Amino acid sequence: MKKYHKFILFSLLIIVLGALTTWGDQREPKDIIVALDRSLSMEEEIEEVKRYVNTYIIDKTLIDGDYFLLLTFFRNAELAAATTVQGMASKEALKEQVDQIKATGQFTDIGNVLDRLGDEMLERINNGRNKSFLLITDGINEPPPTSDYYTADGVLKHEYLDKLDDILVKETWKVQILALGTDTETKDFAKELQANYIETGENLTAEEIARIAPDIAGIMTISDTNKALLNTNGQGKGHLIITIKTDGFIDDPSLEIDQISLNAAPYFKDNLLVSSSQHILPKTGETEIKIPVILTGKLNAGNYQGTVNFSFTSKEKFPSQLDITLHINNIIEDNPWLLPIIIAGVLILAGLLVLLISKLILGKSIEFRILIDESPLPKNRDTFKVNKSRGVYLVESMDMIRVVDKKSVRAFAEIYSGENGLLLHAIKEKYLPEVTKDIQDAIGKSIRVVTEQNTIYHVKFTEPV
Repeated sequence: MKKYHKFILFSLLIIVLGALTTWGDQREPKDIIVALDRSLSMEEEIEEVKRYVNTYIIDKTLIDGDYFLLLTFFRNAELAAATTVQGMASKEALKEQVDQIKATGQFTDIGNVLDRLGDEMLERINNGRNKSFLLITDGINEPPPTSDYYTADGVLKHEYLDKLDDILVKETWKVQILALGTDTETKDFAKELQANYIETGENLTAEEIARIAPDIAGIMTISDTNKALLNTNGQGKGHLIITIKTDGFIDDPSLEIDQISLNAAPYFKDNLLVSSSQHILPKTGETEIKIPVILTGKLNAGNYQGTVNFSFTSKEKFPSQLDITLHINNIIEDNPWLLPIIIAGVLILAGLLVLLISKLILGKSIEFRILIDESPLPKNRDTFKVNKSRGVYLVESMDMIRVVDKKSVRAFAEIYSGENGLLLHAIKEKYLPEVTKDIQDAIGKSIRVVTEQNTIYHVKFTEPV
Protein backbone atom coordinates (compact mmCIF):
# COMPACT_ATOMS: atom_id res chain seq x y z
CA MET A 1 0.00 0.00 0.00
CA LYS A 2 2.81 2.40 0.81
CA LYS A 3 4.13 1.99 -2.72
CA TYR A 4 0.73 2.91 -4.13
CA HIS A 5 0.56 5.94 -1.83
CA LYS A 6 3.94 7.11 -3.08
CA PHE A 7 2.85 6.55 -6.67
CA ILE A 8 -0.37 8.53 -6.14
CA LEU A 9 1.48 11.39 -4.42
CA PHE A 10 4.08 11.46 -7.18
CA SER A 11 1.36 11.53 -9.86
CA LEU A 12 -0.44 14.36 -8.08
CA LEU A 13 2.82 16.30 -7.88
CA ILE A 14 3.38 15.88 -11.63
CA ILE A 15 -0.18 17.05 -12.34
CA VAL A 16 0.19 20.10 -10.08
CA LEU A 17 3.55 21.04 -11.59
CA GLY A 18 2.13 20.63 -15.08
CA ALA A 19 -0.84 22.81 -14.19
CA LEU A 20 1.42 25.47 -12.70
CA THR A 21 3.62 25.44 -15.81
CA THR A 22 0.60 25.74 -18.09
CA TRP A 23 -0.86 28.50 -15.97
CA GLY A 24 2.47 30.37 -16.02
CA ASP A 25 2.51 30.33 -19.86
CA GLN A 26 -1.21 31.06 -20.19
CA ARG A 27 -1.97 34.18 -22.21
CA GLU A 28 -4.82 36.56 -21.67
CA PRO A 29 -8.04 35.69 -23.58
CA LYS A 30 -8.50 37.53 -26.87
CA ASP A 31 -11.11 38.19 -29.52
CA ILE A 32 -10.07 36.02 -32.50
CA ILE A 33 -11.84 36.50 -35.82
CA VAL A 34 -11.47 34.47 -39.00
CA ALA A 35 -13.02 35.51 -42.31
CA LEU A 36 -12.96 32.62 -44.79
CA ASP A 37 -13.46 32.98 -48.52
CA ARG A 38 -15.88 30.27 -49.73
CA SER A 39 -16.28 31.41 -53.32
CA LEU A 40 -15.98 28.92 -56.17
CA SER A 41 -12.38 29.98 -56.82
CA MET A 42 -11.50 28.48 -53.41
CA GLU A 43 -12.87 25.04 -54.30
CA GLU A 44 -9.49 23.32 -54.57
CA GLU A 45 -8.08 24.85 -51.37
CA ILE A 46 -11.11 24.81 -49.06
CA GLU A 47 -10.63 21.39 -47.47
CA GLU A 48 -7.03 22.01 -46.43
CA VAL A 49 -7.96 25.50 -45.24
CA LYS A 50 -10.77 24.04 -43.09
CA ARG A 51 -8.35 21.47 -41.68
CA TYR A 52 -5.90 24.29 -40.88
CA VAL A 53 -8.64 26.23 -39.05
CA ASN A 54 -9.78 23.19 -37.07
CA THR A 55 -6.36 21.81 -36.19
CA TYR A 56 -4.14 24.86 -35.80
CA ILE A 57 -6.57 27.55 -34.72
CA ILE A 58 -9.43 25.85 -32.85
CA ASP A 59 -7.53 22.89 -31.36
CA LYS A 60 -4.07 24.37 -30.76
CA THR A 61 -4.58 28.10 -30.40
CA LEU A 62 -7.92 28.86 -28.76
CA ILE A 63 -8.03 28.85 -24.96
CA ASP A 64 -10.90 29.13 -22.52
CA GLY A 65 -12.17 32.68 -22.47
CA ASP A 66 -11.31 33.45 -26.11
CA TYR A 67 -14.16 34.91 -28.14
CA PHE A 68 -14.11 33.24 -31.56
CA LEU A 69 -15.95 34.73 -34.51
CA LEU A 70 -16.05 32.96 -37.88
CA LEU A 71 -17.34 34.73 -40.98
CA THR A 72 -17.62 33.18 -44.43
CA PHE A 73 -18.04 35.23 -47.54
CA PHE A 74 -18.62 35.19 -51.27
CA ARG A 75 -21.36 37.50 -52.67
CA ASN A 76 -22.49 38.16 -49.09
CA ALA A 77 -20.83 37.71 -45.71
CA GLU A 78 -22.42 35.18 -43.36
CA LEU A 79 -21.93 34.47 -39.68
CA ALA A 80 -20.78 30.85 -39.36
CA ALA A 81 -19.92 30.84 -35.64
CA ALA A 82 -19.66 33.22 -32.67
CA THR A 83 -18.90 31.87 -29.21
CA THR A 84 -16.80 32.28 -26.09
CA VAL A 85 -14.66 29.15 -25.77
CA GLN A 86 -15.36 27.08 -22.65
CA GLY A 87 -13.84 23.62 -22.71
CA MET A 88 -13.52 20.94 -25.37
CA ALA A 89 -17.25 20.73 -26.06
CA SER A 90 -17.33 24.28 -27.44
CA LYS A 91 -14.26 23.54 -29.58
CA GLU A 92 -15.88 20.42 -31.03
CA ALA A 93 -19.01 22.41 -31.85
CA LEU A 94 -16.90 25.00 -33.65
CA LYS A 95 -15.12 22.32 -35.67
CA GLU A 96 -18.44 20.84 -36.76
CA GLN A 97 -19.52 24.27 -38.03
CA VAL A 98 -16.25 24.62 -39.95
CA ASP A 99 -16.72 21.18 -41.52
CA GLN A 100 -20.04 22.31 -43.04
CA ILE A 101 -18.43 25.13 -45.06
CA LYS A 102 -18.47 24.58 -48.84
CA ALA A 103 -16.82 26.64 -51.56
CA THR A 104 -19.91 27.10 -53.72
CA GLY A 105 -20.52 30.86 -53.78
CA GLN A 106 -20.45 33.12 -56.79
CA PHE A 107 -18.48 36.38 -56.70
CA THR A 108 -16.04 37.45 -53.95
CA ASP A 109 -16.94 40.64 -52.10
CA ILE A 110 -14.14 41.40 -49.62
CA GLY A 111 -15.58 44.83 -48.91
CA ASN A 112 -18.83 43.24 -47.78
CA VAL A 113 -17.13 40.90 -45.31
CA LEU A 114 -15.11 43.75 -43.82
CA ASP A 115 -18.33 45.73 -43.49
CA ARG A 116 -19.97 42.78 -41.75
CA LEU A 117 -16.97 42.47 -39.47
CA GLY A 118 -17.49 46.06 -38.32
CA ASP A 119 -21.14 45.30 -37.51
CA GLU A 120 -20.36 42.08 -35.63
CA MET A 121 -17.57 43.68 -33.57
CA LEU A 122 -19.37 46.94 -32.82
CA GLU A 123 -20.11 46.00 -29.22
CA ARG A 124 -16.64 44.51 -28.66
CA ILE A 125 -14.45 47.27 -30.13
CA ASN A 126 -13.79 48.92 -26.77
CA ASN A 127 -13.92 45.93 -24.42
CA GLY A 128 -10.22 46.20 -23.53
CA ARG A 129 -9.20 42.92 -25.17
CA ASN A 130 -6.59 42.44 -27.87
CA LYS A 131 -8.09 41.38 -31.18
CA SER A 132 -6.71 39.28 -33.99
CA PHE A 133 -8.33 39.19 -37.42
CA LEU A 134 -7.32 36.68 -40.11
CA LEU A 135 -8.72 36.97 -43.64
CA ILE A 136 -8.15 33.84 -45.75
CA THR A 137 -8.75 34.25 -49.48
CA ASP A 138 -7.31 33.36 -52.85
CA GLY A 139 -7.00 37.12 -53.32
CA ILE A 140 -9.44 37.47 -56.21
CA ASN A 141 -11.82 40.31 -55.35
CA GLU A 142 -14.91 40.10 -57.60
CA PRO A 143 -17.84 42.00 -56.05
CA PRO A 144 -21.14 41.66 -57.90
CA PRO A 145 -22.29 44.75 -59.83
CA THR A 146 -24.95 45.33 -57.15
CA SER A 147 -22.31 45.65 -54.39
CA ASP A 148 -21.46 48.98 -52.81
CA TYR A 149 -17.82 48.00 -53.33
CA TYR A 150 -17.99 47.09 -57.00
CA THR A 151 -15.31 48.52 -59.25
CA ALA A 152 -14.45 47.50 -62.78
CA ASP A 153 -10.91 46.44 -61.74
CA GLY A 154 -11.93 44.77 -58.47
CA VAL A 155 -9.84 47.14 -56.35
CA LEU A 156 -11.43 48.18 -53.05
CA LYS A 157 -12.57 51.79 -52.99
CA HIS A 158 -10.11 54.00 -51.11
CA GLU A 159 -12.84 55.84 -49.21
CA TYR A 160 -13.92 52.51 -47.79
CA LEU A 161 -10.37 51.75 -46.67
CA ASP A 162 -10.33 55.10 -44.87
CA LYS A 163 -13.49 54.02 -43.06
CA LEU A 164 -11.87 50.72 -42.06
CA ASP A 165 -8.93 52.56 -40.47
CA ASP A 166 -11.25 53.54 -37.63
CA ILE A 167 -11.97 49.88 -36.90
CA LEU A 168 -8.88 47.86 -37.76
CA VAL A 169 -5.82 50.13 -37.58
CA LYS A 170 -5.39 50.11 -33.81
CA GLU A 171 -2.56 48.94 -31.59
CA THR A 172 -4.85 46.33 -30.00
CA TRP A 173 -5.67 44.77 -33.40
CA LYS A 174 -3.57 42.29 -35.30
CA VAL A 175 -4.81 42.24 -38.91
CA GLN A 176 -3.56 39.41 -41.12
CA ILE A 177 -4.32 38.55 -44.72
CA LEU A 178 -3.42 35.05 -45.88
CA ALA A 179 -3.50 35.10 -49.68
CA LEU A 180 -3.54 31.60 -51.13
CA GLY A 181 -1.58 31.58 -54.37
CA THR A 182 0.40 34.30 -56.09
CA ASP A 183 -2.25 35.75 -58.44
CA THR A 184 -3.79 37.96 -55.77
CA GLU A 185 -5.26 41.45 -55.65
CA THR A 186 -5.17 41.98 -51.90
CA LYS A 187 -1.64 43.27 -51.31
CA ASP A 188 -2.48 46.94 -51.83
CA PHE A 189 -5.35 47.10 -49.40
CA ALA A 190 -3.34 45.00 -46.94
CA LYS A 191 -0.78 47.79 -46.99
CA GLU A 192 -3.51 50.38 -46.45
CA LEU A 193 -4.73 48.45 -43.39
CA GLN A 194 -1.16 47.96 -42.08
CA ALA A 195 -1.95 44.24 -42.15
CA ASN A 196 0.40 41.28 -41.98
CA TYR A 197 0.30 40.08 -45.57
CA ILE A 198 1.32 36.50 -46.32
CA GLU A 199 1.26 35.25 -49.89
CA THR A 200 1.54 31.48 -50.35
CA GLY A 201 2.10 29.05 -53.18
CA GLU A 202 -0.49 26.80 -54.82
CA ASN A 203 -2.06 23.56 -53.50
CA LEU A 204 -0.98 23.97 -49.88
CA THR A 205 -1.62 21.46 -47.13
CA ALA A 206 -2.89 22.48 -43.70
CA GLU A 207 0.59 21.90 -42.28
CA GLU A 208 2.20 24.14 -44.89
CA ILE A 209 -0.36 26.87 -44.25
CA ALA A 210 0.38 26.65 -40.51
CA ARG A 211 4.10 26.94 -41.20
CA ILE A 212 3.67 30.02 -43.38
CA ALA A 213 0.85 31.79 -41.56
CA PRO A 214 1.49 34.10 -38.59
CA ASP A 215 0.53 33.00 -35.09
CA ILE A 216 -3.09 34.19 -34.99
CA ALA A 217 -3.16 34.67 -31.20
CA GLY A 218 0.22 36.34 -30.86
CA ILE A 219 0.18 40.14 -30.97
CA MET A 220 3.25 42.34 -31.42
CA THR A 221 3.01 46.08 -30.75
CA ILE A 222 5.21 49.00 -29.73
CA SER A 223 5.10 49.51 -25.97
CA ASP A 224 3.43 52.70 -24.76
CA THR A 225 6.12 53.06 -22.09
CA ASN A 226 8.78 53.86 -24.67
CA LYS A 227 7.95 55.26 -28.07
CA ALA A 228 10.72 55.20 -30.65
CA LEU A 229 13.89 57.26 -30.34
CA LEU A 230 16.21 57.65 -33.33
CA ASN A 231 19.58 58.84 -32.02
CA THR A 232 22.59 59.55 -34.26
CA ASN A 233 25.96 61.21 -33.92
CA GLY A 234 27.02 64.21 -35.97
CA GLN A 235 28.05 61.88 -38.83
CA GLY A 236 24.60 60.27 -38.95
CA LYS A 237 25.52 56.91 -37.43
CA GLY A 238 23.38 55.72 -34.55
CA HIS A 239 20.47 53.52 -33.44
CA LEU A 240 16.72 53.38 -33.61
CA ILE A 241 15.59 52.32 -30.14
CA ILE A 242 12.12 50.80 -29.66
CA THR A 243 10.48 48.63 -27.04
CA ILE A 244 8.43 45.82 -28.55
CA LYS A 245 5.60 44.27 -26.57
CA THR A 246 4.66 40.66 -27.36
CA ASP A 247 1.68 38.78 -26.01
CA GLY A 248 0.23 35.33 -26.45
CA PHE A 249 2.60 33.69 -28.96
CA ILE A 250 2.82 29.91 -28.97
CA ASP A 251 6.53 29.99 -29.81
CA ASP A 252 9.15 32.75 -29.47
CA PRO A 253 8.41 34.95 -32.50
CA SER A 254 11.14 36.02 -34.89
CA LEU A 255 11.21 39.51 -36.33
CA GLU A 256 13.12 40.60 -39.43
CA ILE A 257 13.06 44.21 -40.66
CA ASP A 258 14.51 44.79 -44.13
CA GLN A 259 13.77 48.50 -44.61
CA ILE A 260 13.09 51.59 -42.47
CA SER A 261 12.21 54.87 -44.16
CA LEU A 262 12.38 58.24 -42.37
CA ASN A 263 10.29 61.37 -42.72
CA ALA A 264 11.41 64.01 -40.19
CA ALA A 265 11.73 67.35 -41.95
CA PRO A 266 14.23 68.48 -43.06
CA TYR A 267 15.52 64.90 -43.13
CA PHE A 268 14.16 62.21 -45.44
CA LYS A 269 15.64 58.84 -46.31
CA ASP A 270 14.27 55.75 -48.07
CA ASN A 271 16.22 53.27 -45.97
CA LEU A 272 18.10 53.90 -42.73
CA LEU A 273 19.26 50.31 -42.31
CA VAL A 274 22.87 49.27 -42.66
CA SER A 275 21.65 45.67 -43.09
CA SER A 276 18.49 43.73 -42.25
CA SER A 277 17.68 43.68 -38.54
CA GLN A 278 16.81 40.28 -37.03
CA HIS A 279 15.51 39.57 -33.52
CA ILE A 280 14.06 36.68 -31.50
CA LEU A 281 11.47 37.93 -29.01
CA PRO A 282 9.80 36.27 -25.99
CA LYS A 283 6.31 34.78 -26.30
CA THR A 284 5.07 37.39 -23.81
CA GLY A 285 6.92 40.43 -22.48
CA GLU A 286 8.66 43.67 -23.43
CA THR A 287 12.00 43.78 -25.25
CA GLU A 288 14.06 46.86 -26.08
CA ILE A 289 15.87 46.54 -29.39
CA LYS A 290 18.57 48.83 -30.84
CA ILE A 291 18.70 48.84 -34.62
CA PRO A 292 21.90 50.24 -36.25
CA VAL A 293 21.01 53.03 -38.70
CA ILE A 294 22.77 55.68 -40.78
CA LEU A 295 21.43 59.08 -41.84
CA THR A 296 23.31 60.89 -44.61
CA GLY A 297 23.63 64.54 -45.57
CA LYS A 298 24.51 67.68 -43.63
CA LEU A 299 23.21 67.18 -40.10
CA ASN A 300 22.35 69.88 -37.63
CA ALA A 301 22.30 68.96 -33.94
CA GLY A 302 18.95 68.98 -32.19
CA ASN A 303 15.59 67.19 -31.85
CA TYR A 304 13.16 66.61 -34.74
CA GLN A 305 9.72 65.00 -34.79
CA GLY A 306 8.69 62.65 -37.58
CA THR A 307 7.70 59.13 -38.58
CA VAL A 308 9.41 55.94 -39.63
CA ASN A 309 7.89 53.24 -41.83
CA PHE A 310 8.98 49.61 -41.56
CA SER A 311 9.11 46.86 -44.17
CA PHE A 312 9.29 43.27 -42.87
CA THR A 313 10.42 39.97 -44.31
CA SER A 314 9.25 38.01 -41.24
CA LYS A 315 5.68 36.75 -40.99
CA GLU A 316 5.35 38.47 -37.61
CA LYS A 317 5.42 42.27 -37.47
CA PHE A 318 4.21 45.28 -35.53
CA PRO A 319 2.34 48.31 -36.97
CA SER A 320 4.42 49.54 -39.89
CA GLN A 321 4.27 53.30 -39.19
CA LEU A 322 5.58 54.82 -35.99
CA ASP A 323 6.00 58.33 -34.61
CA ILE A 324 9.59 59.01 -33.56
CA THR A 325 11.85 61.64 -32.06
CA LEU A 326 15.06 62.10 -34.07
CA HIS A 327 17.96 63.35 -31.94
CA ILE A 328 21.23 64.37 -33.61
CA ASN A 329 24.12 64.77 -31.19
CA ASN A 330 26.02 68.00 -30.76
CA ILE A 331 29.82 68.09 -30.61
CA ILE A 332 29.90 67.65 -26.82
CA GLU A 333 27.60 64.59 -26.96
CA ASP A 334 29.82 63.09 -29.66
CA ASN A 335 33.03 63.90 -27.76
CA PRO A 336 32.26 63.69 -24.02
CA TRP A 337 35.97 63.94 -23.22
CA LEU A 338 35.80 67.58 -24.37
CA LEU A 339 33.58 68.57 -21.45
CA PRO A 340 36.18 68.12 -18.66
CA ILE A 341 38.75 69.89 -20.83
CA ILE A 342 36.39 72.79 -21.38
CA ILE A 343 35.55 72.93 -17.66
CA ALA A 344 39.25 72.86 -16.78
CA GLY A 345 39.92 75.60 -19.32
CA VAL A 346 37.12 77.75 -17.91
CA LEU A 347 38.46 77.26 -14.39
CA ILE A 348 41.99 78.20 -15.49
CA LEU A 349 40.71 81.30 -17.29
CA ALA A 350 38.63 82.22 -14.26
CA GLY A 351 41.70 81.84 -12.05
CA LEU A 352 43.80 83.99 -14.36
CA LEU A 353 41.03 86.57 -14.46
CA VAL A 354 40.85 86.65 -10.66
CA LEU A 355 44.63 86.99 -10.51
CA LEU A 356 44.55 89.82 -13.03
CA ILE A 357 41.80 91.62 -11.17
CA SER A 358 43.66 91.11 -7.91
CA LYS A 359 46.79 92.63 -9.41
CA LEU A 360 44.80 95.55 -10.73
CA ILE A 361 43.19 96.11 -7.36
CA LEU A 362 46.10 95.25 -5.10
CA GLY A 363 48.94 96.47 -7.28
CA LYS A 364 52.39 94.97 -7.49
CA SER A 365 53.61 93.05 -4.45
CA ILE A 366 57.01 94.14 -3.12
CA GLU A 367 59.25 92.18 -0.78
CA PHE A 368 61.86 94.07 1.23
CA ARG A 369 64.03 93.98 4.34
CA ILE A 370 64.18 96.50 7.21
CA LEU A 371 67.51 97.11 8.99
CA ILE A 372 67.54 99.10 12.25
CA ASP A 373 71.13 99.89 13.19
CA GLU A 374 70.57 100.63 16.87
CA SER A 375 68.12 97.78 17.53
CA PRO A 376 68.13 95.12 14.80
CA LEU A 377 64.91 93.13 14.27
CA PRO A 378 65.02 89.40 15.12
CA LYS A 379 66.62 87.17 12.51
CA ASN A 380 64.14 85.82 9.87
CA ARG A 381 61.61 88.40 11.07
CA ASP A 382 63.04 91.41 9.30
CA THR A 383 61.68 90.70 5.81
CA PHE A 384 58.19 91.77 4.71
CA LYS A 385 55.88 91.69 1.70
CA VAL A 386 53.36 94.44 0.94
CA ASN A 387 51.00 95.50 -1.83
CA LYS A 388 48.74 98.45 -2.53
CA SER A 389 46.09 97.59 0.05
CA ARG A 390 48.11 95.66 2.55
CA GLY A 391 51.09 97.34 4.15
CA VAL A 392 53.06 97.33 7.40
CA TYR A 393 53.49 100.02 10.05
CA LEU A 394 56.44 101.40 11.95
CA VAL A 395 55.47 101.91 15.60
CA GLU A 396 57.22 103.08 18.75
CA SER A 397 56.87 100.71 21.66
CA MET A 398 58.73 101.31 24.95
CA ASP A 399 61.12 103.66 23.17
CA MET A 400 61.88 100.96 20.58
CA ILE A 401 61.04 100.70 16.85
CA ARG A 402 58.87 97.77 15.81
CA VAL A 403 57.15 96.65 12.60
CA VAL A 404 53.49 95.50 12.80
CA ASP A 405 50.72 94.46 10.34
CA LYS A 406 47.93 96.54 11.86
CA LYS A 407 47.65 100.24 12.35
CA SER A 408 47.56 101.50 15.96
CA VAL A 409 47.87 104.82 17.82
CA ARG A 410 51.60 104.15 18.18
CA ALA A 411 52.09 103.92 14.37
CA PHE A 412 54.11 106.81 12.95
CA ALA A 413 54.70 105.57 9.37
CA GLU A 414 53.04 103.27 6.84
CA ILE A 415 54.92 101.25 4.21
CA TYR A 416 53.11 99.80 1.14
CA SER A 417 53.40 99.29 -2.61
CA GLY A 418 53.08 102.48 -4.58
CA GLU A 419 53.09 103.31 -8.28
CA ASN A 420 56.86 103.87 -8.26
CA GLY A 421 57.93 101.10 -5.90
CA LEU A 422 58.05 100.81 -2.13
CA LEU A 423 56.31 103.83 -0.61
CA LEU A 424 56.81 105.24 2.87
CA HIS A 425 54.09 107.54 4.16
CA ALA A 426 54.60 109.61 7.36
CA ILE A 427 51.64 109.34 9.75
CA LYS A 428 53.36 111.36 12.54
CA GLU A 429 55.82 113.74 10.89
CA LYS A 430 57.58 114.63 14.18
CA TYR A 431 59.05 111.11 14.23
CA LEU A 432 60.53 111.72 10.78
CA PRO A 433 62.04 115.21 10.86
CA GLU A 434 63.87 114.71 7.56
CA VAL A 435 60.84 113.42 5.64
CA THR A 436 58.91 116.31 4.16
CA LYS A 437 56.76 114.18 1.78
CA ASP A 438 56.16 110.51 0.95
CA ILE A 439 59.21 108.56 -0.11
CA GLN A 440 58.23 107.00 -3.45
CA ASP A 441 61.02 104.47 -3.87
CA ALA A 442 62.26 103.63 -0.41
CA ILE A 443 64.40 100.56 -1.15
CA GLY A 444 68.05 101.47 -0.74
CA LYS A 445 67.27 104.54 1.35
CA SER A 446 67.70 105.30 5.07
CA ILE A 447 65.59 107.47 7.34
CA ARG A 448 66.25 108.91 10.78
CA VAL A 449 63.60 108.28 13.41
CA VAL A 450 63.31 110.29 16.62
CA THR A 451 61.13 108.78 19.38
CA GLU A 452 59.16 110.57 22.09
CA GLN A 453 62.18 110.17 24.38
CA ASN A 454 64.40 111.70 21.69
CA THR A 455 66.09 108.39 21.00
CA ILE A 456 67.44 108.26 17.48
CA TYR A 457 67.24 105.21 15.22
CA HIS A 458 68.46 104.77 11.71
CA VAL A 459 66.14 102.64 9.57
CA LYS A 460 67.25 101.34 6.20
CA PHE A 461 65.15 99.55 3.47
CA THR A 462 66.97 96.95 1.37
CA GLU A 463 66.28 94.10 -1.03
CA PRO A 464 65.50 90.81 0.73
CA VAL A 465 68.43 88.48 1.34
